Amino acid sequence: MTQDELAVKMGVSPQAVSKWENEVSQTKGY
Repeated sequence: MTQDELAVKMGVSPQAVSKWENEVSQTKGY
């Protein structure tokens, strides 16, 4: 699943998904 597909399913913008993923990866240190 791409970020765009995930964004559509969640009803948010692809930019929001990208931002959220960046924040999660920084928090968890992945």
